[in-house]
Amino acid sequence: VINKSFNNTGEKIYIFLDEVQKLKDFENKIKIYYDLYPDIKFILSGSASISIRKISNESLAGRIISFYIEPLSFLEFLEMNNFNIEEIKHNYNLYKNEIMPMLDIYSKYGSFPELALSRDDDYARKYIKETVVERIIYKDIIEEFNVNDLTLLRSLINIIANKPEMILNFRSISENLGKDQRTISNYFEYLEYSFLIKIIYNYRENISITMRKLKKCYPIT
Repeated sequence: VINKSFNNTGEKIYIFLDEVQKLKDFENKIKIYYDLYPDIKFILSGSASISIRKISNESLAGRIISFYIEPLSFLEFLEMNNFNIEEIKHNYNLYKNEIMPMLDIYSKYGSFPELALSRDDDYARKYIKETVVERIIYKDIIEEFNVNDLTLLRSLINIIANKPEMILNFRSISENLGKDQRTISNYFEYLEYSFLIKIIYNYRENISITMRKLKKCYPIT
């Protein structure tokens, strides 16, 4: 399509843009091309999930389908480490002794493709801290949610990291840290929206009871 008008190609055109959040005003530019040229389809990707989702939902509503690319599942992790997944599914007991140590490694190093083949503790900690957690904290969350208490945000992350599967009691956390309960609740929402944590509800058939029950919090990474 180089040096050609989009009107004269006579075929579908697919344009791939990675790290699209770095392009200023990308959402409005995409919207213009989308409306003017029906044969153009854009595939957008980026690492700043918060800003992309917020902007896309607001400015590209009705024009976009979102896909969240999740970290590796345990089966994908095994496959990257040269395990035959189909054989494991059909003969689990034969592979159990090989799989269990891999589960420990998966839990230890997280589920990022970059670390799937790593056995280096220092590198894994550095990667998760600098590339994932701090990037999301210092850039995505602060910029998108106007967070003004970075110390509190870091304290909450440290609590979660040291107490996986913790029961979320915002009142108790508020009292222990001497911070506003509503602010703490908001910060947990930001962390979940950023895919740093997952909040699991205590399921009941009555949805209102489910929402009132204490929840559990898990670090995703």
